[in-house]
Amino acid sequence: MAELSGIMDELLPMLRERIDCSKSTFELWFEEFELIDLNEDKAVFSTPSNLNKKVLTTRYKKYIDEAMKEIVGFAIEVDVLSTMDLARPPD
Repeated sequence: MAELSGIMDELLPMLRERIDCSKSTFELWFEEFELIDLNEDKAVFSTPSNLNKKVLTTRYKKYIDEAMKEIVGFAIEVDVLSTMDLARPPD
């Protein structure tokens, strides 16, 4: 888990620098944004609600994709899940 939090420590300042919004707006969408899994193919993030998920995937995903590419050194699939998605039992 330390590796994942280290990536977040690098990711969030990069996003803050690149996204043109107020500090309060950034905190609204990214305060509880968390990297929960990372492998050679995919980075999986969680966020508290479906609204957060929608905003992150429609407004900010390109920034997340670009920053993750810089951090890991190659393009990687980024998936954002809400805590509601995570609470659903698998099919």
